[in-house]
Amino acid sequence: MRIATSNSVWIGIIILVIVTFAPGIWFLMHYKSYKVLQIGSYSLSVSYQTNPLMFYAGVFLISFGIISILWAGYIYNNIKNNLIEYFSICPICKSPNVLAKISFSMTIDDVQTVACQNCGAKWKIKTSGATGNIKTVKLVKPSDDGRGQEYLSKETDPEFWASLAREKE
Repeated sequence: MRIATSNSVWIGIIILVIVTFAPGIWFLMHYKSYKVLQIGSYSLSVSYQTNPLMFYAGVFLISFGIISILWAGYIYNNIKNNLIEYFSICPICKSPNVLAKISFSMTIDDVQTVACQNCGAKWKIKTSGATGNIKTVKLVKPSDDGRGQEYLSKETDPEFWASLAREKE
């Protein structure tokens, strides 16, 4: 099985890093403001004020960014491992020449595409955006020679397709 990852996944992670880390670092760098008290051209003292709200905002943004990246990695690994578990070989022709295209957005439901490069069968796989677990599998295109026609457009659980893949011809 080959796995291809959508560019939108990586672009989303880069945007998340920019949106959370850049302001977070800025807040941490500026939570202390230095003041020099001057009267005329003479400096009397140097003091600084701390703004704990800016400090906590910086810590929150950086923490949120780190947790989001770790969570995205967890979801990606779950999707990848589930696709490998259930579609390491084509359930219709038993070929290992299967291509999975992973795309996730951490929404309620994400849709993955799995296609057999040997027989031409294609599935749409609905995964949970929060966990990456497979919810349902639907055959959207049977093999080029018509095998799998009876399962076309039926939403099933992934174990159904794994059991078909384990059957001997």
